[in-house]
Amino acid sequence: MKLGDAPAKFHARKLDPAIAGALIKHLSGLDPYISIWLERVFGTPRTFPPQVEQSRAEARDAVQLAAQLAEIELPSDAFVSPRAETEDETLLQTLLNMGYELDLEEELLPLDLQRFDGKLVGKQRAASVAVFTDKWDQKKLVVMSVNKKPIELELGVDLLYWDKIHDSFTFVQYKRLEKVPSHRPSGGSEWAYKRKEEIEKQLKLMPAGKDSPAMAADWRAFGTPFWFKFVRGDAGSVLDGKTLKGMHIPADWLRLAMKEETFKSGPKGGFRVTYDNAKYLGRTAFTQLISRGFVGTAGARSKAFKRVLHSKKRELIVAVRMDWQKDEEPLGMTSAKEAVGARAAFGPPELPFE
Repeated sequence: MKLGDAPAKFHARKLDPAIAGALIKHLSGLDPYISIWLERVFGTPRTFPPQVEQSRAEARDAVQLAAQLAEIELPSDAFVSPRAETEDETLLQTLLNMGYELDLEEELLPLDLQRFDGKLVGKQRAASVAVFTDKWDQKKLVVMSVNKKPIELELGVDLLYWDKIHDSFTFVQYKRLEKVPSHRPSGGSEWAYKRKEEIEKQLKLMPAGKDSPAMAADWRAFGTPFWFKFVRGDAGSVLDGKTLKGMHIPADWLRLAMKEETFKSGPKGGFRVTYDNAKYLGRTAFTQLISRGFVGTAGARSKAFKRVLHSKKRELIVAVRMDWQKDEEPLGMTSAKEAVGARAAFGPPELPFE
């Protein structure tokens, strides 16, 4: 049907309800999708609880990232909100166009994998690896998701950072805070993590040994390369190109606090990790410590982990973890015999991302 050229000045005009109904009926006869589209546009949108909305936002972000990696264009209705009268469905059924479900990777940590400090430029090398460079285009930082891989199972981490300049690995386990009623005199609410058993399980996997550096290049401000990142449940609602806001807590401090009464701030002394009782770093301080070589592995431990990344054997990861449980001798090699022994144990450095 050819409607002809639109008038030079065309303004929307409200139609009489009877005329509008007749027009919609006529247009629906020409194309049944028109009535479906109008219902989606003008129908009452479905509302979800805040926790479900957070999950929907994170899933949407993951699918958009997957589409970017695959260089495909999502359909315009991929994220259309269902109508209010629709019954409960699974997250994917309500959020995604069915034809794109396979593009959602379980292992993606999309909210932080492609972000660092807002200054370094990130380039996706694989679905779970991003490389950040500075303005001189020198490789500086590799961010890798190890979710659902042997490294996660044996070391209890989700994401690792490899600072190539300082040859240092930093490991991060993510935890989501939930909004709960506050027991402070002022009342209100607060963000807290209450699953004590989960933290205890992951702390057992993270080695507790400390390096004893003999060279300035191997000195670190923290004795552990393992960290927990506690993120608010609504952190995905506002994205600014940087990593998510949250609490970055070193595993060594968390171990001590778990043994004491630091987190007994819930009802009847219940377990809660909150902004009020935790010793933490914000995202700006944490990213600066990584990029300047103040945190992470050094010396033999960095070399050992390169070998772990190259082979991906669980038994090798276990061996590294057991070795890291012991306090090391100074990292500087003081004799030819030590140098030969280290080379035999770890082999030459291998760079898996080159």
